[in-house]
Amino acid sequence: MCARLARLIGYPTAVPGEAVEFRLVVDGHEVQLWEGDGGSLTASQVLCYLSELPCEEGEVLRPLSAYAFGRTFRERAVLAHDPDDGSLVLWQRLEGGLTDGELVGQFEAYLSSCDWWRSRVSELTEVRPSFPEMVFRP
Repeated sequence: MCARLARLIGYPTAVPGEAVEFRLVVDGHEVQLWEGDGGSLTASQVLCYLSELPCEEGEVLRPLSAYAFGRTFRERAVLAHDPDDGSLVLWQRLEGGLTDGELVGQFEAYLSSCDWWRSRVSELTEVRPSFPEMVFRP
């Protein structure tokens, strides 16, 4: 299924037909794919490493966890925190037995979710300029 998806999205590197795990670089971001039971395909992408952010973990995890609950009603992608390497990961299972159009559609929806989550992380970690308090005098 990795090879099928790569072919459908026009990926420039050939994926061996027997590949059950493969890494694609899409829009400059690495997506790991692996086949599961029943012909399903799981896509996973590291959104960021918390240790590399210019703020405390809690300043990112708390607001993102509030978003995650609501997003589960809109999409199939799941946000996860991997405490072993300190990463935020977004993953989604693409079901087996999908038509070509459905498979591409689910993968595109997953990539859109990745973009949305990366934007939220960026908003939360953006370093904003601090302006000194101004006092106007007559």
